[in-house]
Amino acid sequence: MQVFSPKISTSITQSGSSNETLFGMIFAISFIIWLDGRFEFLFSTVIRYESFS
Repeated sequence: MQVFSPKISTSITQSGSSNETLFGMIFAISFIIWLDGRFEFLFSTVIRYESFS
């Protein structure tokens, strides 16, 4: 997430680009949800593999 943080923070400081800030926040939230889902899938497959073996 460190890559996206500067972009979002600079967008928030610019009062004119509220649309960009909103898009940045939505993108960051959806990215976190996507990552969370990926990790959940990864962990569930690992647990399934462990229980089989």
